[in-house]
Amino acid sequence: SDVCSSDLAAEQSASADDSGRQEDNRLRARNWMRQAILPVAAMSSPSYVDQLDFQPRAQLLLVRHRSGVVVWSWRDGKRLPWAETLAGVGSAQFSPDGASVALGFLSGLAQIRNVKSGELVARIRHQGQIKALAFSPDEKFLAIASQIARVWDMNGQAFLKPVWSHPHQ
Repeated sequence: SDVCSSDLAAEQSASADDSGRQEDNRLRARNWMRQAILPVAAMSSPSYVDQLDFQPRAQLLLVRHRSGVVVWSWRDGKRLPWAETLAGVGSAQFSPDGASVALGFLSGLAQIRNVKSGELVARIRHQGQIKALAFSPDEKFLAIASQIARVWDMNGQAFLKPVWSHPHQ
């Protein structure tokens, strides 16, 4: 009887007019697709990626790699051209509102740029290779770190005191 039931199952699965089975399989496939994790986009990078950062509440992805920075509109697959020429970036950070991006260069220069246009908003000279940046939640301050850490007052356009040295320096 086992041989007969397996023959019957094979016959039913091969039957083209089994609309109930086809509908069940379509329903299974739809349910699986809702749960499956599917990539929305992909891009290539010229070297290893060191940092990824989504723009707050927006459509851009900041990709920092050894050769430079890419600001990528991942929904339409386009790169913002102003960032293509930037090299020697040690750190990058979107502002909390996503309208600006801070870039810290290995030369000790920090820049704040308008994300959409790339327009330079501020240039800040810092001591040492910049390895980390952080905006305050209210965007009034920008912390900049190399072997020392300092806080830049965005309104006063000056560094605040104190200067913190790395404990192992």
